[in-house]
Amino acid sequence: MTDSPGLNTPDGPIAASAECDGGFTMVEVLVTMVLLTVVLTGTAALQIATIKRGTTSNRVGEAMRLGQSILAGYKSMRYSNIVSTSGVWIMELQRDGETEMKNVSANGEGNGPYSVERVVEASNGGLLITARVTWLNMNRRAAASTQYASQSVVLSLQRFP
Repeated sequence: MTDSPGLNTPDGPIAASAECDGGFTMVEVLVTMVLLTVVLTGTAALQIATIKRGTTSNRVGEAMRLGQSILAGYKSMRYSNIVSTSGVWIMELQRDGETEMKNVSANGEGNGPYSVERVVEASNGGLLITARVTWLNMNRRAAASTQYASQSVVLSLQRFP
């Protein structure tokens, strides 16, 4: 056996070199894992925010189309058949003329998140017809608390005799 520093093998001693080619140290691996965790957490939060914004945008678009279809019905209706509500908001009725448009889908029927109200009032020698489409938006702040925020789209149409 020799007293030289290095590794002894059955074939003889191997001299220790100044370079270490044994791979990554534990500290390097841990730092890399921490950085990767921070980056992936930020990316996940961005993805969740994007999905929420997309859902909100989709709801607003559906509510706009529903409100526009309601006003289109009043646009094609005979002026003499439009009844004033004297400034009071009332629930719009579905196509059957009996069922209120409460918790309806984007087409105004069935089950969904939207409720539709209208007000018809005299304005500048004609009638101002305003439709309001409302829905609840769920906001999760923490696992235990869920808050609901009412959102709405309001559209108006002016009709003259």
